[in-house]
Amino acid sequence: MKDILLKYKSYLSECSKHLSILKNNFEKISNYLPINQDKINELYNNEETLSILDQIAYRYIKIQDTIGKLIRVYLFLKGEDINEKAMIDIINIGEKIGIPIDEELWLKMRVIRNMITHEYPESLQDIAKSINEVHKLLPKFIKLFEFLSK
Repeated sequence: MKDILLKYKSYLSECSKHLSILKNNFEKISNYLPINQDKINELYNNEETLSILDQIAYRYIKIQDTIGKLIRVYLFLKGEDINEKAMIDIINIGEKIGIPIDEELWLKMRVIRNMITHEYPESLQDIAKSINEVHKLLPKFIKLFEFLSK
C-alpha cells in the first residue's frame, strides 16, 4: 500500500508540474489566443514562440497520460476493481463515483492528443485548432487535478 501511495503522490506532483508549465506557456502567448491562421503562421515561424507551442504540445501529452494513471491509482485506493480494465471503463467507474470526467471528455482528450502529435507543415490550421482546444480544456484539467488532490 505504501508503494501505491508513493506512486499516487508522484503522479500528483507530475500533474502539478505539467499544469503549471502549461498555464505559464499559455500566458506567454495570451495575445495570440484564440489562434487563427495568421497567428499560427506568426507563432510557427518564430523560433521562440515555436518553442512555446512545442512545450504546450509536450506538456499536454504528458498531463493527459499522467491524469489517466492518476485516475487509475485513485480508484484503486478507493477500493474499486480496476484490474485488467480498459481506460474507458476506468473513466466510467470514475464518473460514477464523482470524478469530474466522463467518456466524452476522455475521448476528446485523446482526439486532441492525436491531433497534437501528428504535426505536418501543411496542417498549421490543425495545429492552431489543437492548441486552442488544449487551452479550452485547461480549466477541466485543473478541476480534475484539484478533485484528485483532495
